Amino acid sequence: MENIALIHSSQTLPFIEFLENNGCPTEHLLKKSKLPLALLDRVDGYIPEQQLWKLLDIVADREGLNNFGLRVGKDIHIRGLLGGLVTRLAQQPTLHSVLDTFCRLVKEESSDAQFWLSRSSDSKHHWFCRGGVPGIQVGQREAEQYTLLLMVELIRLVTCSQWQPKHVHLQSNDVTAFKDCDLLAHCDVRFGQNVTAIEIPSYIANTLDNTHWHSRQLSGETQMNSRKENHPAKDFTGSLSQVIEMYLNEESTDINATAELVGVSARTLQRRLAKEGLGYSQLVDKARFKNSISLLQDKNNKLIDIAYDLGYSDPSHFSRAFKRWAGISPREFRRQHAL
Repeated sequence: MENIALIHSSQTLPFIEFLENNGCPTEHLLKKSKLPLALLDRVDGYIPEQQLWKLLDIVADREGLNNFGLRVGKDIHIRGLLGGLVTRLAQQPTLHSVLDTFCRLVKEESSDAQFWLSRSSDSKHHWFCRGGVPGIQVGQREAEQYTLLLMVELIRLVTCSQWQPKHVHLQSNDVTAFKDCDLLAHCDVRFGQNVTAIEIPSYIANTLDNTHWHSRQLSGETQMNSRKENHPAKDFTGSLSQVIEMYLNEESTDINATAELVGVSARTLQRRLAKEGLGYSQLVDKARFKNSISLLQDKNNKLIDIAYDLGYSDPSHFSRAFKRWAGISPREFRRQHAL
């Protein structure tokens, strides 16, 4: 295990919005899926992707929705989801190069996501392919449904059209889940395939004579969607630290709870950290210090609220810990860094 499969917290927004808009017990479902309640307030970190897929699985089962992913996916706001990636994609001259770049850059959103392009033997078609995330077993049906619509919406965004695929391959065998999907109504669909794939005629993939796409994506509106540069770590310790940062204000940040989140035993987690001369408590302290700096820089955040947000039961414990980390108290730090 070189790293933990992470996904950017902003990618949970479509699912959380769906739950809230449909009167679902969102907090309860997040807790049951072992997702941090911090997702309701912040979208600037990374979470284990398996927990998001677990949420999809739980909601689909609880509500009896075998098309849950499709229902969320039909309202995708893809420009907002891709954020600053859109600006970089807009620099590409053809749909093929846009999708090829997306296949590389998407790992900034989902560290272990697998997307690629392939060409048919007669070179008349390209296939936009997705293989899922290795090792995640739950929620595969719902994740594929949602991602299929995301892939189509990306093509539509680039071509500035309501483009419809004619041939689609799906890993799922659940034909009934797609029976009311308008996207596939006039499409040749093959179920039970090794990958999810959308066929794109080469004449479309190799051309992009659409100045509207380039100008719109490079506009100030897209720049507003950009978020702070951040990438999922590629090593175990780094990805573990990013998980801890998102779970600091949960009921438990002890090693057993965290180990369960990342799919290893507490003993294995300790052993992996020991090889790098680290202890679990060091990572928790580092995460708390990093988060505290950001929270203290916002003068609207009260010290008592910051302490609770970082997982402290007593604000005085936070003050002592911060002084140990920074050499000064939180109040002094805030005074020195006041704008």
